[in-house]
Amino acid sequence: MNGDRLIYSLSQGFPPVNEDDCFFVDANILCFFHSGQIYKPSDKTKINIYSNFISHLMSNGNKLSITSLNLQEVLYVIEKTEWENYITKISQKISPKKYRAIQSERLNVKKKMSTAFNQIKENYDIVDDAVTSQKIEDFILNLDTHYYDPIDHIAFNSRFANGFNCITNDSDFKKDKIFSSNSQINLYTY
Repeated sequence: MNGDRLIYSLSQGFPPVNEDDCFFVDANILCFFHSGQIYKPSDKTKINIYSNFISHLMSNGNKLSITSLNLQEVLYVIEKTEWENYITKISQKISPKKYRAIQSERLNVKKKMSTAFNQIKENYDIVDDAVTSQKIEDFILNLDTHYYDPIDHIAFNSRFANGFNCITNDSDFKKDKIFSSNSQINLYTY
């Protein structure tokens, strides 16, 4: 990484990367590939570009990292997607808690979560992170300087303290005042 903050638009082509560059993959990108969520047909090009870029980085030997908090977000999306699919299928609204009590559906969710977890564990370095009262307080104290939800704020501060490359589809990373002032972060987005 150089000293200048750069935002790369992957839709314009892949920029050159050094094989020792590390990349943080945001949860929204992981969800494209591992959540089973149905996306709009208009997202197909975007998803293909991210998929090809990540494949390119893997072939190049680059390290891809996520936090355990991002992994939690993916698992949440898997369960939410399966619940939404189920209530659509039965044409009846039931709460997520009632859905969790349906053993066959619980086993289905478990299988999908296990598959996603194993794929992620095989391809990404998972950095454990924790939500602490100090991190929540920092989130609140700095709320006027960022547009993140608590999980993204904690992941951002954990991974980007010394600079990093970030692959994300989250527009909050572009708008963020902290991100905009940090010259050690390179953003790779659609």
